[in-house]
Amino acid sequence: MSGSSALADRKCWKCGTATNTEQELFFCNCGVVQIVPSDMTFFQVMKCNETFNIDVQLLSELHKDLQRKLHPDRYSQKSKEERLLAEQQSAFINKAYNTLLKPLSRGLYLLELHNDPIEESNSDVDPEFLMEVMEVNEDIAEASTDMDALLKVENINSAKINLCLKEISKTFKDNDIPSAKRHLIKLKYFTNIDDKLKEVYRTMMDKH
Repeated sequence: MSGSSALADRKCWKCGTATNTEQELFFCNCGVVQIVPSDMTFFQVMKCNETFNIDVQLLSELHKDLQRKLHPDRYSQKSKEERLLAEQQSAFINKAYNTLLKPLSRGLYLLELHNDPIEESNSDVDPEFLMEVMEVNEDIAEASTDMDALLKVENINSAKINLCLKEISKTFKDNDIPSAKRHLIKLKYFTNIDDKLKEVYRTMMDKH
């Protein structure tokens, strides 16, 4: 992994001793919070294999444990430097956790690690697929007060998301990054549709 040599030389800012990144990633044995490990990937920080399929329950348990240990209230009597480091570590862990928690953000992050991120433009999207998405959005707009019609759209979209996730998992396992990228672009659109449906449901609930 990139940055491994730098991590091997990592020293505690307080006591000056070399810190073991396995046991002392967040805290030195002397007890103080360590500097944010910016040269590590989110997978390394959250002790996950660098794969699309991860154990989300273990991820959540580690995140909860780390946030409890790094909560600002625990450092109110510490030095200004250690309070700042605890805040930085806490923010970094939150970012790592939130990125890896959801399949879409996790997949997009994996593309970044493979130096092939998704650009904002639609240049890589099949025009026929874009037309299909546009029609679904029109269906949602037309069915904004019809619960049965909305549920039908939701069920179809959920099935597409599940199929997409299977394809993404397979392509990452096969190290087929271009195919993983194509499916992740589709997942972005399906996720947007899902978000739009949730917003319509919220609007309907507010009116009742």
